[in-house]
Amino acid sequence: MRISTKRSVNAMGAKTLLLCFAMVCHAAGAEQLLFSAEEEGVKHPVSVPHEVNRILAQDPDVRDVLENEHIATDTAPSAWLLASEIHLRNSAERDLIIIGEGPLSGANVTTFWIFRPTNHGYEPLLKAPAHDMVVKKARTNGYRDIELLSATTDTVSTVLCRFRGGAYVPAAKKLEPVR
Repeated sequence: MRISTKRSVNAMGAKTLLLCFAMVCHAAGAEQLLFSAEEEGVKHPVSVPHEVNRILAQDPDVRDVLENEHIATDTAPSAWLLASEIHLRNSAERDLIIIGEGPLSGANVTTFWIFRPTNHGYEPLLKAPAHDMVVKKARTNGYRDIELLSATTDTVSTVLCRFRGGAYVPAAKKLEPVR
């Protein structure tokens, strides 16, 4: 099925197109700042730590998929998860962005999770379904802001998440018509 470029650009919205352009222009060795449901990987993949995988397997949505797939385990299959390391607070803290793949993703949407390391393992900071997740330069309480983007045939949804009270929470939401 061939989709015209004009229609694809309209469906993505100008904002998402600019974000994609910024990602392509970003230096190859730089930290990845844009993650998309349509990408087939991440720029700097890392293995999902066993502890993070166990935490994810307890997530109600992941647990439902494990049960529907008749998989009895305390971890999700590695093929279902992509991971990338990022520094949300400082260069010493190695945070993880986890992206749901396969049965954990849908049509033009996936689930993104963010984890940070602690002295006792890993702590979840965000779980959000979206088409794109953008790590911003702006900071709240020392952590970089996160922007989530989703689209339907006629609307683009943008949710800005800020770090408050030990987790990322929605701080601003905007719905715009696709032009």
